[in-house]
Amino acid sequence: MTNNKLNFSPNRLRQLRKKHRFSQQFLSDLLGRLGLQVNQSTISRYETGKEIQEMPVLKAFAAILDTTVDYLKGNEK
Repeated sequence: MTNNKLNFSPNRLRQLRKKHRFSQQFLSDLLGRLGLQVNQSTISRYETGKEIQEMPVLKAFAAILDTTVDYLKGNEK
């Protein structure tokens, strides 16, 4: 079994969500439209670093928030 969980920058996720003026619930709804079931409380845990996204969710965040996975992972400025 492979582990496809990865590290990312919780602060960048929160900052981009706020920059786009999305609530956690709205972001959750957008992910649901993409077929990813991520509720608001899970997004809250992502933003506080208590939980780490899996790659499909991270890719969806990047697409929705108009950024790259590398930026969300803290690998680019």
